[in-house]
Amino acid sequence: MSDSIPVSKKTLTYADTLLTVGWASLLEECLGGTVRIKDCGDHFDVIAGRHLSPQDFEGHKIGPGYDYILDKSDKDNKPAGSFFDYETERKKAQIYRQYQKDMQNARKKEKVNKALQETGELEPDRPSLELQVLTILSSMRKGFRGDKDVHQLIEENSSCMGNIVARRIAYYRNTDNQLAAEENIFAGAVSNSQFFNPITGKGVIRPKPDGTTLASYPKKEVDWFEEWLKFRGMYEALLAYRSDDDLKLYVIEPQDIPLHSLGYLRKNLLEKNLWGGIKLDIQVVLNLAKILIVHSKEFDPTEGMMFVQGTPKEVISGLHLAYFKSLGTAAALMNYSFLGLPGWFRIKDHETAVAFLEIIDEHMGDRNQRKMGCLGSLQENNSGDVPLLTKYRSFLSSGNLMTFLEFLAMFATHIIQQRERKQPVKQFSTKNLRRLFVMGYDLQHIVGDEGFLNLATAIRKATVNAQYRKVSGTQVWDIHYGLAQEWKRQVKYPDRFVIALSEFVQQYNAENARHAEQGKERRKNVSTADINQVLKLIGDNGAELVGMLLLAYGYAKEPKEDSLQE
Repeated sequence: MSDSIPVSKKTLTYADTLLTVGWASLLEECLGGTVRIKDCGDHFDVIAGRHLSPQDFEGHKIGPGYDYILDKSDKDNKPAGSFFDYETERKKAQIYRQYQKDMQNARKKEKVNKALQETGELEPDRPSLELQVLTILSSMRKGFRGDKDVHQLIEENSSCMGNIVARRIAYYRNTDNQLAAEENIFAGAVSNSQFFNPITGKGVIRPKPDGTTLASYPKKEVDWFEEWLKFRGMYEALLAYRSDDDLKLYVIEPQDIPLHSLGYLRKNLLEKNLWGGIKLDIQVVLNLAKILIVHSKEFDPTEGMMFVQGTPKEVISGLHLAYFKSLGTAAALMNYSFLGLPGWFRIKDHETAVAFLEIIDEHMGDRNQRKMGCLGSLQENNSGDVPLLTKYRSFLSSGNLMTFLEFLAMFATHIIQQRERKQPVKQFSTKNLRRLFVMGYDLQHIVGDEGFLNLATAIRKATVNAQYRKVSGTQVWDIHYGLAQEWKRQVKYPDRFVIALSEFVQQYNAENARHAEQGKERRKNVSTADINQVLKLIGDNGAELVGMLLLAYGYAKEPKEDSLQE
């Protein structure tokens, strides 16, 4: 018989998530077995595999559940219990970075390999994955040592922690409103930290009429027990990255997942070498979805560790994101947002899992195989590319179809511009667009229509294909520059769009006729039947949807065109 602890969403930030994950970590340590986290709307349920009884905790010793972070501020005073040697791990990281740098240089690589062979040594030890997160925590401490003080107090008073936990469980379940007397030991042990509570920085709670001087969050408002659980939760759900001089904290938001699976996803994500600004947001979301699917039982029935039984979004809601601007000696919270995981279509079996993964790889690319994704040609230092990345991130988080179609229309222009500059660019494929539109948005009646497909083919031949042939020196057809920008404007006005569409078809067929008269290369006309079918689709579904889908397909790559890519 399972039992649960409800954890209210009091702040609607990742502080609630860390607290919940900390509870799950505590129950798993004390009870063993599988502990599950489920989002229930206004609260999370931390679900144990069996009934919870006070006897499971009372009189039991319970430790901190995380390592003490030993750094320069501790000098030679090593704490009781386990610790993370921060300075040693930093030195390991420096040595390993230099090793990687040397291995990228052919001359140095030979020298390094020879030295290793002569001494019988292997490559240097890799630093702990936790160093990435703890380095950011260290930069944001500014005197905060709540995690250290709580660690030491629990080590010294572990024998009474069972009673405290038992009473807290009753408190959370509204069966007892009195906390354990032993909690007095911990009174005032923790001050506030924006690292764990992003919206409680200085000045946040000070009444405006009282003045504008910055005021710290009062210690009496900080619950040591809940902060302790957040410290535990950090090691299961929080990721931290530098973005130039600024900082980004992400916390994975469970929807319905076992704790051990959540921690496994985080570990795999930390192993990825991710960086960037907007691109970092995109990479974190797509990589998390990919890791989740790769380790699902739908994708791998033998080795998979969990069933998705729906979309990735039904397992992991997404990620909380706190963006902190570096102010030199401090960091200020500049933006707080939530990035949803893609829920494009349901993963029911191996086939649908593979389809989802292939779409992710097409968008993001695969660094291990050195394959560039469609987003690979978009650069954050290029002001013209930033709106495209922002639009894609919005689609990724919301799943809104029209947002994606707007991005694809913008990307169509990007393709033409990149090819003119003879810069690499990868088109989206009709194969994966079809998967997304049919399985995710039930648009088979449009994208499977013969007239629609024939008109999309004509758009492709008159734009990206014709322009590719110009770059390769084999141009024979006119290039319809600006078609994507014009149609994107006109689709909002059905009558204007029908006129623009008709003009394109007339010009396309007229060029075909001239080529036929001159005995040159020929291509298939857009027929009256094709036009009539498309006009019917517009009447049934609206000009904006059909027009934007035509652009998406028209500027995409057909599978047979692989040899013409980039």
